[in-house]
Amino acid sequence: MRSLAALLSDHRAEIMQRWKARVLADPHVPEASRLAVPALEDHIPSLLDELIDALGPERTREALASGTLGFGALVLSQMHGRARQRSGYALESAIRELSFFRVVLLELVLNEADRERPEDPIVAATTAGVLLMHRAIDECMAVSAAEIQRQSHAALEKEREVRERFIAVLAHDLRSPLASVVSSAELLLRQAPNESQVRPLERIVQGTRRVGRMVDDLLEFAEVRMGQIPIRRKAGDIAPIIRELVESFGSTHPQRATIVTTETTGEGEWDADRVAQILNNLLVNADAYSPTGCPVSVTVRDDGDFVILDVHNRGDPIPPEDLPRIFEPFHRGTRATSTTRGLGLGLYIVREIVRACRGTIEVLSRERMGTRFIVRLARRA
Repeated sequence: MRSLAALLSDHRAEIMQRWKARVLADPHVPEASRLAVPALEDHIPSLLDELIDALGPERTREALASGTLGFGALVLSQMHGRARQRSGYALESAIRELSFFRVVLLELVLNEADRERPEDPIVAATTAGVLLMHRAIDECMAVSAAEIQRQSHAALEKEREVRERFIAVLAHDLRSPLASVVSSAELLLRQAPNESQVRPLERIVQGTRRVGRMVDDLLEFAEVRMGQIPIRRKAGDIAPIIRELVESFGSTHPQRATIVTTETTGEGEWDADRVAQILNNLLVNADAYSPTGCPVSVTVRDDGDFVILDVHNRGDPIPPEDLPRIFEPFHRGTRATSTTRGLGLGLYIVREIVRACRGTIEVLSRERMGTRFIVRLARRA
């Protein structure tokens, strides 16, 4: 009988073809059918070549002495695992895929032995038994892996829930002492203190308000993650509310010119507080990520059963590396200044509220155009 290395090398193309057929036919590996052939094969051909090399005469002698081929602890295997994870594979699917690789190799080797002694019933029975044994072991491994993954996910979910409830309780309890600090500092300011006391008191008010906004974001984040975004719609026109909010933002940010244009009525059924929250977060973001003096414009447009809020600033475009993650929680762009950078929750909260309102949000950011956040909200539930 030929050496294993020679046998596998001679049948390399056949092995790959049979492996792909097995994987694509298995309903327990649904991820495979979503991949193009190059992505499906991934590192498998290279792994096969490594195995053939490991079964060569010299390394086989070393392996017999050490008790291991040194195959499977290679960087290539790690790269394959990372690629499968990025492709959305469950642990069970990844194990089943590799088990098919082993079964195809076993079938080839055992069939070769059977061809050399075709009339020997013991060889035939052993061949069938070995294949069944490995399939049973592989099935056991896949089921066990799926249960381990399920239990791990359940534990992580429980840990996440505890953590987010803790954040919600902490953020809620911090609100009262922060409000006391702000009100006390404002009272001292109204009592006409000495000139030397004015600036420190103003800094206390500004700093505490900033911390308060962070606390509000944390509380909102925890509520969003726990699926608690109540939307309470009432019939009305949100256009006046939007104008008032933009004007109010401009008065508290005198260094920032704010322009509001309404090209349609905002008639519909709205949760006005949530719409105001969306717009305020987008205005805060525009203020943080555009140069002082750069105007911010808000346009309200009609889109049939939807209303579009378009928030636009002409600052530098968002760097390409930031765009894919811009709505992720705790992501902070590279362009914000240290005095304006928050927790990185504003846009994440906006996206989740927009979704809860049956809407969509997209961002366009290019040189000479600036940055536009386009929110599309349904007029009715």
